[in-house]
Amino acid sequence: MGKMTEDCSALLGPIVKAWFARNEWPQSVSEGLARSKGWDCGPWASQISSCMSGRLTPKPNFFRGLGQFNQAVAERDFVGVKDRRLMDRLKQGVPVTHPNGVPWTASDFFAAYLGALEAPAELLAPPAPKLTQEMVDQWADQARTGFRQLSLLMMSPPGAVWAEIKTELLAEGVALDDIDWTQEVLCGLTEATVDQAARTMVKYTDFPLIKVLINLQGKYGGETTDLKKFYDWRADLPQPVDTEELYPPEPKPSDQRRMGFDSQSMSSVVLAACCFFPVHSPCVLADTLKVLPFASQWPTLLKSHSPTHGRHPHS
Repeated sequence: MGKMTEDCSALLGPIVKAWFARNEWPQSVSEGLARSKGWDCGPWASQISSCMSGRLTPKPNFFRGLGQFNQAVAERDFVGVKDRRLMDRLKQGVPVTHPNGVPWTASDFFAAYLGALEAPAELLAPPAPKLTQEMVDQWADQARTGFRQLSLLMMSPPGAVWAEIKTELLAEGVALDDIDWTQEVLCGLTEATVDQAARTMVKYTDFPLIKVLINLQGKYGGETTDLKKFYDWRADLPQPVDTEELYPPEPKPSDQRRMGFDSQSMSSVVLAACCFFPVHSPCVLADTLKVLPFASQWPTLLKSHSPTHGRHPHS
């Protein structure tokens, strides 16, 4: 339990500061949600600033607002938020919780202010390192350097070198779409993003591209020291967590009809078009009908939909 003092604002300040820093929030984020929802108790940016700096003058509404804000973050209750940037910041945030996962309430924040409740250990612990765009760019540069060195060593056109790399990647179990993406990165047609790199890192934990470059460099008698350093550097990068954000669930098949009609109603659509826009060439009509669904039924359908069907020939 924290030490009780006459001025306890210094006890809550580090908790709020660590919470906002962990979520990469500006001090104004709670005020943005409060104004979007019409709350009258904040917490306002000036209060958050004072709290973080240990200069908070305690008022009941501040703790009430802090608890209300924390609950909204926990429940993802952001109804009323119109600003896109504010919404993105709120959605990426996590609440302050007890060890059992229950979000802190106004009473909990007040207890922390008094020193009667300690901050969650993981909140004050140094945040885990994250994969950055700078890291991804460095990976791409080193991979391109490895490809260039292998091309010089083999004295072969880049296309031939890539064909050999592709064969090895397939043997390593790399999917074709990931191989295509790797090819685009190596030849500079695309720049890898953090999200793309994170998906690849989660999917392939044994660094298949670097392994292939090392193996081929050794196969043709080249120096592998730099590539092995590249391998060690890659092994030390922050490993993303495999979540639904990286691999969202496959969308469920939709029962909706494509283009507003299904294949069976297609017959009526085509036949109606034939009535309004006569086909002058029977061959064109025949060829069109062959590629459409229920081709075997077209003679009967044509007869039943004919303008003269059921009429006397001379009527």
